[in-house]
Amino acid sequence: MAETAFIIRSKSGIEVWDGPPGELKKAATIDTRTSQVSVLSKDGNKLAWSNGEEVVVFNLQSGQHECVIQESKVRDLYISPKGSYLATWKIFTTKDGKASKNCSIWSLPSGEEILAYTQKARTSWMPKWTDDEKTCLRRTPKTLLFFEGSNPGGDPTHKLPLDGLQSFEVAPNLSHCRVAVWVKGTKGQPSAVRVYTPANLGTPLAFKSFFKADTVDIKWSANGVELLVSTQTDSDATGASYYGETSLYFITCYDGTSSNVVLDKKGPLAAVEWSPNGKQFVALYGSMPNKATVFNYKCKQVKDLGLGHRSMARYNPHGTVLAIAGFGNLSTIYFGYLIQEIYSGEVEIWATDKWEMINKFVAFTTTSFEWCPDSRHILMATTAPRLTIDNRFKVWHYTKGQLCCHDYNELYEAVWRPMDRKLFPKRPLSPVPQEAKLAVKTDGGKPEPYRPPAMRGLPTVTLQGSKQTNGDKKKDNKNKKKRQAAKDKTEKERNDSTMPSPPEPGMNKLKDSAKEPEQSEEAVAKRIRAIKKKLRQIDDLEKEKDSGKSLSEAQETKLQTADALRKELESLT
Repeated sequence: MAETAFIIRSKSGIEVWDGPPGELKKAATIDTRTSQVSVLSKDGNKLAWSNGEEVVVFNLQSGQHECVIQESKVRDLYISPKGSYLATWKIFTTKDGKASKNCSIWSLPSGEEILAYTQKARTSWMPKWTDDEKTCLRRTPKTLLFFEGSNPGGDPTHKLPLDGLQSFEVAPNLSHCRVAVWVKGTKGQPSAVRVYTPANLGTPLAFKSFFKADTVDIKWSANGVELLVSTQTDSDATGASYYGETSLYFITCYDGTSSNVVLDKKGPLAAVEWSPNGKQFVALYGSMPNKATVFNYKCKQVKDLGLGHRSMARYNPHGTVLAIAGFGNLSTIYFGYLIQEIYSGEVEIWATDKWEMINKFVAFTTTSFEWCPDSRHILMATTAPRLTIDNRFKVWHYTKGQLCCHDYNELYEAVWRPMDRKLFPKRPLSPVPQEAKLAVKTDGGKPEPYRPPAMRGLPTVTLQGSKQTNGDKKKDNKNKKKRQAAKDKTEKERNDSTMPSPPEPGMNKLKDSAKEPEQSEEAVAKRIRAIKKKLRQIDDLEKEKDSGKSLSEAQETKLQTADALRKELESLT
């Protein structure tokens, strides 16, 4: 069996780790500088990263640096499927009224720039190639351009004019080019997703039109024939959901038909994922606890996986196991001293042959989750800036549990090196240990809910009607009586005192000095809250700036105060 590997990008540099079936250990540190972004080629042979000053391309097969490109302030990268080209994106700027050419395509391994062009928005900026790299596609505001894959800087071979063109996705694993485009509708007109080939740009192979779509996500099946279209609005007119209204549509290129995917529980669509065999997909939808349902390629329900707090679904590369889990916003909610028992981080492992849950475990604070190419191991990580504490990665076997864990001060990314699935023959499922079977039968037990570091060690108070976690009712009643007695005593003293008695000499001074530490602590806490609020606003401004939005002079000035605020916050905490 082939040896696997995974890449770790942290504040201290970029590391390559050996993966299963061998010993899990760090194999090499290929850069000791902090990098802002990195990307792997689809074949797993090349790794590129930017440290803000230059872009480095590393060949993982030879273990040597392939080229170094002197291009600063790069914020996003893309490598073509076979590693022949590298595309870079920088924040759009203007100088003397002229727009910058913030996107470039570079030839590999030479590192020679072959094209520079302008693309303001970070979304859908990148050119895309077919898997065989015979065709390259690039978007302009109103036109989709087709190029020969070996000459992306030349003249386009075909042009598809489309008013309102927002994004496009190239179908995988085909011997020819097939592309799905999202065209946003104007006022009173619907949006649409259409499928084209270069040979027939006049009439789409298939299409689906719909209203209420501010964001559209297109997912092709592995065979490049069917696709799922999930839509979302920025707001919900009915007020039923904070995240807006969502819908799911199905399109097939086999006969050009399309349909709505019927979701039988009201609420937002949390996730949808194709099986690697392209014959089925899973959807997580509805209000929490939401529903997980498996559909076939005809949009018929195959299996209901029940209710739970879930936000992610991942098939292993061979499609024999499905993992569904709940990470992110549905984690433990706390308001001051109030912690609500919503157990986040629960991962369910399902065997897809009989649709039987074979394992269940908890992975708190997980922000990334990836299956190993061998279909038997999982790489989970807690990364910054999503979470700035407890940054670490863990390697799990899907039935045997945790195999490795390593902590970092700041961890930015943990990903498996892509490898051909054919290098790992399909095998029967691993035996399930007795403790894993017991966890499934007992619904995983009752794990302790995650608590932020500042809340650890404090007494737990629950919502009205929720189950108590610390202390018993007798103790709660006793404390309640004490509080009520103290309140009654205060009220009595207030009513009995008609005139305040003169203070003893020096007593005011003593009282004031006793209050000073309390007032000082309150002032510090208040200042900390104010600084954190300002830093959140600065983070939002930085995201807007990264997306290409121009900021006012006042907003730019506010961004410059970030370092001073962080230093002040560090001194206060």
